[in-house]
Formats: sequence, structure tokens, C-alpha cells
Amino acid sequence: LTGLVGAGRTETVEAVCGITQPDSGKVYLEGKEVHIKKPSDAMEKGIILLPEDRQKEGLIMSWGLGRNVTLPTISKYAKSGINDEKTERDLAKKLLEEVDTKAVDIFQPASSLSGGNQQKVVVAKALSQEMKVVIMDEPTKGVDVGAKAEIYAIMGDLAKKGYAIILISSEMPEILGMADRIVVMCNGPINPSFLTPKSLMDMLKNNAVTMVMSPGMLCVMLVGGIDISIMSTLALSGMSIGMLLKYEHISSTFLAFVIAIAIGIVCGAVVGLIISRADVPPIIATMGFMYIYRALGYQVSHGGEWASAAALGEFKNFATTKFLGLNCVIWVIIVCYVFFFWFMKWTRTGRMIYAVGSNPSAAEVSGINVKNIKLLVYTIMGLLAGLGGALQVSVYASAMPDMQYGGEMDVIAACVIGGVSMNGGRGTVVVMAEYHQGCYHPRRSSNERNPAAYR
Repeated sequence: LTGLVGAGRTETVEAVCGITQPDSGKVYLEGKEVHIKKPSDAMEKGIILLPEDRQKEGLIMSWGLGRNVTLPTISKYAKSGINDEKTERDLAKKLLEEVDTKAVDIFQPASSLSGGNQQKVVVAKALSQEMKVVIMDEPTKGVDVGAKAEIYAIMGDLAKKGYAIILISSEMPEILGMADRIVVMCNGPINPSFLTPKSLMDMLKNNAVTMVMSPGMLCVMLVGGIDISIMSTLALSGMSIGMLLKYEHISSTFLAFVIAIAIGIVCGAVVGLIISRADVPPIIATMGFMYIYRALGYQVSHGGEWASAAALGEFKNFATTKFLGLNCVIWVIIVCYVFFFWFMKWTRTGRMIYAVGSNPSAAEVSGINVKNIKLLVYTIMGLLAGLGGALQVSVYASAMPDMQYGGEMDVIAACVIGGVSMNGGRGTVVVMAEYHQGCYHPRRSSNERNPAAYR
């Protein structure tokens, strides 16, 4: 089951499983109509859902693995309301070994596992029940390549045992490789309750990286430049703090942000020096540094090693901490936009940036140091890329050397769609205009689903 985000894939299977109630339609199982009013009805009939968000809907993160696995079948192993701990433990251990979960023991908290192993626990939880149909919603989302292969193998084993599997995926190679029959959903109905405060806050948080980096790209584009090395800078800074946290060289969240930003500033300044002092065209210079910084990120990761949620310690909690009712990540976005609105509209330096972009020769004759302004905007871009790297690691609770690969086009598109001139000199920070998920219309193309816009 595939289609654009917002086409109604998850909503459809949630209706089938009784999580939400459909307005119309019928559910058939083995040729017979079944009536499902709540999730327990679906489970009794052998319809098991592995939800997309394993941390919020699939597992109780503070619980041990064993209790998570046996939670759906706890009543089966309770005698007169008293839990049979030994039977529970034996079953949990057997199922966790069956899916090859890498854990110390069944008492280890689910929060301490990597994304791939958390997904295996969700699969083990499903195996504890009597299944006929297994619905897997984005089962390989956010897991490494090795874990993906293991999950595919588990799916293959389930299919051989005669279970029907419904796979929801946005990755076409995955769909083509795993599915015998493909259903593409489009023209999904718009959910009237979508624009809730929680949904908006979640979208802001999930698109924080692109939103925070867009003001920096605005500055670069205002002087007639471009920077396609930003996501490599992000990966280098994010991977650096990820490895420092993993090996406990640092433990402070504040220090981690400072280090990430400092790395970003250095990377941006180097790019700015090459462009402003050596007169290398921005596209050539930043393309070169895109590969250099990405390679450095792999070197920092010791050739592809990555930092999981368990290795990040308290740093990962920044993305879930609230201040005055708002997530800290959203506060970072707000502060960033307010500052750049003020900086570009009311400061002398902001005026100089516009002047250099509009007419470099006239700006130079007027006494503006054009080279220094160009150096400044690329340094600002690097600073925000470093900040974006720290946010990426915190929001997704992992650090990988290939994170945000190709994401620089989202940042550039956010500015261009908002009206920033590619020739420089025109564009102001206004307000977040569109969201990356294409929430207002499921048929929007990826270039239209941008979290920030300028004009």
C-alpha cells in the first residue's frame, strides 16, 4: 500500500483495526464481513497492526522488552488475575530471540535500544498474538541498512508461514522488492481535524532543520550566491557531537550545541573565504566542499558507525522538552525567525547584504566591503547548518553520516518558492507558509511541500 503522504494510507488501516471509525465501507476477512469497533476486536479476529510510530504507539518506552512483548496477551497468562511471570518471561525471551533482537536481557528498557531493535520488539509483540493478517506501517522507517534486511527476512518468514501481510511504505524500491500486489492511494480525503495545534506543532518540530537553515540560505541568495554544501556541514557537525556523546567525551546538551555551531561556523567561513577571496563561483566551490565535508563526516563516524538514541544520553531529550507550553525545538525556530526578521530589516549589515545583492559595483563604490559581506553570509549559513545538525540529532535521536543527504534542495526550494530572487537583492523573512508533508493537499509535489517560505 503506497502513495503520497496524506493520501490516507495510515487512516485506512487504522479504520480497519478499529482505532478510528470509518464513515462508510465494510471489512472482509477470509471472504466474510467482520465488524470491528475497537482494536481488541481486530486482535481477536487476527488482524494485527504494527504502527508507524513505534515509540509513541508501538512500545511503552520505559518498560522492559519482556513486558512490552506480552502486553497484548497479558490476560492469557494471568491466573485469577495474577500474572504468571515465568510463562511471560519464557514467551518473551523466545519471541525476542526469534526476531534476533540485540539486547542484554528481557528487562532492558525499550528506550535504550536502537531504532532497528525497537522495531524488532514491535514485531515480537505481534508474534505473541494469534495472527491472520499483519499490517506493517512503514516498518523500516528510521532504521539502518542491516536492520532493514533483518526486518525483510522476518516478513519473508511470516509470509512462508501463511500470514497475510499488508506493507505500507513510501519507498518504491522496497515496495517493488517485497510486494506481490501493489495498491497506490491518491486523492485521499482531507481530514477536517488535521489542523489541530498538536499537528501543527509536530510539523514544525519535524521540519525544524529545513526551517532553521532557510534564513541562512536567504542571506546567501540575497548576495547572488548559492550553497549546496549545507547538508554536508550539517552531517559533519551532527556526526561530530553524536560521536562525542556516544563515547562520553561530553555530556552537556549546551556544550553539544556550542560544538555543533562552532563546527558549522568554521565550515561556512572556509567556503566563504574561497568564494569571496579566490573569486571561485559559488556553485563550484560549494559543490567541492559538499563532498569534502560529507567525507569528513564519514571519517568522524569511523567509516559509517552511527550513534543511536541510547548513546546520546540526555541530549536527545532536548527535542521533547517543553518551555512555556512549547517544545524547545519550536522555540529555536521562533527565536531564529524573529532575530533574522529584525537583522535583515533594521540593521546596517542587513541593508548592506541587500545592497551587495542588488548591485555589487554600486555597493563597493558606496564604501561597502563586498568581500567581507559575502564571507559573512556564508559564515551565517554555516552557523545555521551547525545548529541544524544538532537539531537533527536531537529530533531523530540518532546520528548518521548520511543524514539529510540531498536535503539542501528543500532549503533552496523553500526560499525560491517564497519569492527570493536567484539573482540576489530581493527577499524578506515573513512567515512559515507551507509544510513539508503537503498537509493542505495530498497531491502536492515534493517541491511544493516546504516548511518555510520567504518573499
